[in-house]
Amino acid sequence: MVSHTRSALHKKLLFIDFFCRPVSLLVFYFYKNIVPFILSKYFSLHTHTPVIFFGRRGVVSPQKNFNFLFSDLDLGVIIDMKDRDQVVSKYYEIKNKMRFLGELEIYSAEEFNTLKQFDNEILNLYSSIRKVRQINWLKNRAIGTLSRGKYHRLKDIRKIFILFEDLHIKSAVDVETILFPFLYNITGPEFEFAVAPLHEDFHFYCDYLCQKIKIKTSDQKNIFFLLSCLPLKHRNISLIDSPISELRKINPSVEKVLIQLNQIELMVATAYIRGCQISEPWHDKWLADLSFP
Repeated sequence: MVSHTRSALHKKLLFIDFFCRPVSLLVFYFYKNIVPFILSKYFSLHTHTPVIFFGRRGVVSPQKNFNFLFSDLDLGVIIDMKDRDQVVSKYYEIKNKMRFLGELEIYSAEEFNTLKQFDNEILNLYSSIRKVRQINWLKNRAIGTLSRGKYHRLKDIRKIFILFEDLHIKSAVDVETILFPFLYNITGPEFEFAVAPLHEDFHFYCDYLCQKIKIKTSDQKNIFFLLSCLPLKHRNISLIDSPISELRKINPSVEKVLIQLNQIELMVATAYIRGCQISEPWHDKWLADLSFP
């Protein structure tokens, strides 16, 4: 279990961060300001249409967490969609030479402007959800069969420690509970739990949070509140799908959060998939699961 304790490994990583700090500050400035500008100019000339690169995720996270030895430059880009194939092909050609370049998300100008129009509360909630999911995904990769070697394992564990600090938690146990304050801040404290309760504890894997969820008979209300707010619309588990659908109907504020989160997730997932060099089998399924009829 990866936990946020000052273990020997954590102390070692903190020392590396401290030792690399002066150079990391210079590289951070270069990553955040210079690289997106240069790429925007280069791609605009190459495609003969406006192309706007911007730093996202890791590079715009708190500056104190940046370390040039471990931190990639994940980018977003706003383009005319007719240039998508050309931009992706050229980006990965450059990425093969500039190894610090990371993932790419591709947006239209309309999509990017739509994302900016969401309230800060819902964007903060979505950001926290992504951090929870990333903890679970990185944890599974760092300690499981998906580990890619010692360097990448250290990189994953370091990122987990940073996410723990961002979310103010100490371990990945019941990490989903940190989402409750964000949700209640948006919906208000009232949640009408007017469905038949489960008569025994129930476990299932939540694809959206990338983790197992336990619904305890002693604390069903909070978990059902969480599941009602989160995409996906259906989880193909009748025992929970039926009450969740009913709870959304009788709690309009919950359904509103669900729809907004789903809209954001669908746009971000679409942008991520557009930026992938290779199409994966799960891409189409994920977009289909997020699409409301």
